[in-house]
Amino acid sequence: MDKFLERVSQLSKMSIDKHNLAFSRFDWPEKIEDDCWWFSPDSLTIAQSEVESDFSEEQKKSLAKWECINIFSLNNTGELELKEKVSELS
Repeated sequence: MDKFLERVSQLSKMSIDKHNLAFSRFDWPEKIEDDCWWFSPDSLTIAQSEVESDFSEEQKKSLAKWECINIFSLNNTGELELKEKVSELS
């Protein structure tokens, strides 16, 4: 258990020392409207593909919303897996 507590303490210190300023550096909106670009249109999975022209701008914005949500979801899932692995170090 001491090894686990030592590791948790080290990780906590590192997270404070290397704090990500994203929440204080930017003015984040309270809400992003559905008719806005949630994700750059150039970064969509359909960008520069033969099917891109088949999508209306409204459909592309909807796709951008869900691709953005998916990226955040995958990032969060990766962090959960990391926490699980760290907790196994005891």
